[in-house]
Amino acid sequence: ISGSSIKAGLFVSKSSSAGKHVWTKAVTKRFVDSLNVGSIAVSASGDIAVTGSFSQPELDFGGGALLKQLGTQANMFVVVFDSAGRHRWSRRFGQQSIHYSSVEMKGVTVDGKGNVTVYGRFSGWLEIWGKKLQSKSYDWAWFSAHFDASGKTQWARVLADMSSYATTPSFEKIAVDTHGNPLLIGNFTGLLEKLGTTPLKAAGGNDIVLVKLSKTDGSLLWSKSFGSVDDDYGYALQVAANGDILLGGSFSGRLDLGGGVLLSVGRQDMLAVRLTADGKH
Repeated sequence: ISGSSIKAGLFVSKSSSAGKHVWTKAVTKRFVDSLNVGSIAVSASGDIAVTGSFSQPELDFGGGALLKQLGTQANMFVVVFDSAGRHRWSRRFGQQSIHYSSVEMKGVTVDGKGNVTVYGRFSGWLEIWGKKLQSKSYDWAWFSAHFDASGKTQWARVLADMSSYATTPSFEKIAVDTHGNPLLIGNFTGLLEKLGTTPLKAAGGNDIVLVKLSKTDGSLLWSKSFGSVDDDYGYALQVAANGDILLGGSFSGRLDLGGGVLLSVGRQDMLAVRLTADGKH
């Protein structure tokens, strides 16, 4: 990459606004075929957060070796670099046992102060630096975890279980609002529990769910669902500079997001909606 030679491994490369190479950060070790990158996010201040998984005995991003936990199959990692590519912090977490357990990292976001929030799904048990989570009946469950600017775990929680055929939640995207509170968009059928005291009920087949969590302890600030008797999906999520929430997805049939009824022309039409910071149309 512009003079940087990498045989195999993980790399993060930064280019200028004109497309010119600025720097490349690479991690090349033995057994790099078992090193996978899940997602990447960049904050307004230029911090870069990367998540993924590894199965080799150890992994070092520049802050000391992350040691694979004995008796585990795959371990997840979170690493943060500053805008110049210098290592800020890195952490490992994963399963307590390989039996009836699995974990997948799905997304990451980082705010302007360097706080990082991740989300994914797991089955069985999951330990995130002293925070232990358990899925119901060893089925898949969605989780989220929050780290401060030094990499210390602030909280970790289960978002939703997939322990019943009556509900099949999935989360597709994560973002952070102007105050550092995480937002997640996803989809579900049936009843979506765990999020708050009142379950969300899908109006028809597949509905869209939008969730805002507290940056302090991960508790639910609010959640909203959007849907009709047909299938509707939420895939994209972004927060504007003034705090408004931008959603993107698809719908079929008739759908009212709060600004009037939308009618699809085809089987699945695209949708875009702008909400206020508290989720109002």
